[in-house]
Amino acid sequence: MKDTTQKMNQQITITATNKKTSDEYTFSSKNNGEFILALEEGEYTISVDIDGFLPFKKDLKVSDIGTISEEELTIVLQPK
Repeated sequence: MKDTTQKMNQQITITATNKKTSDEYTFSSKNNGEFILALEEGEYTISVDIDGFLPFKKDLKVSDIGTISEEELTIVLQPK
């Protein structure tokens, strides 16, 4: 996760909301902006809200429960 200056040196909370059940899961990034989301199969909205930046939202589809999959999800925060 980066801001538009390509820097991020703080821990960020990421929320994944299951579109079907509305269940919410929260994850924290490392101080360098890297993060891991462990989610069950389904469709999710990934969101980040942090002071000084516009809210970020992106849809994500997770399939094949029980399979480990590494995908790069880049989150770029835009200043207000």
